[in-house]
Amino acid sequence: MVSEVLKNKVIGLISETTKEMGIKLYATAKIHNYLVLKVNIQSCSIDLKTNLIETVKSTLDKGGLIGTHKEYLEEVLKCAILHKDVPSHVHCNVHHLKKLFSGEALELLEKIHANVRCDYYSDSDIGRDYIDVGYYYDLTIGNNKTGFRVIQKV
Repeated sequence: MVSEVLKNKVIGLISETTKEMGIKLYATAKIHNYLVLKVNIQSCSIDLKTNLIETVKSTLDKGGLIGTHKEYLEEVLKCAILHKDVPSHVHCNVHHLKKLFSGEALELLEKIHANVRCDYYSDSDIGRDYIDVGYYYDLTIGNNKTGFRVIQKV
């Protein structure tokens, strides 16, 4: 269950992480139906959208991907390029961060992912169709009103 205490804890951890890394970042968190913590990175001193496009292009150019991984990355790239210059959000699939980002952007997003999971647990048993998780979470970059903004470093 997601509470205001958890939401504030996550935002505090993200602030500490970015301060330690010397990165300027503005993120918000919302609680959806008491079950989902939605974290949105609205601005950052690292151009996350450009990093996403360059990393995915590089991964696809190297080849070696088959089936759904290749199709997924092609779709991510198509959407990212299509919405690069218009206000929109990009959903970060936290299971594929290493395929989507590189360098300092990857390091930042992995740390933010760890911050979001600070009180997370999973005692689920798929064999018995038993789901028991602390909470669900979602990580996005930018929003549909203002998009994502790159800001100057501190």
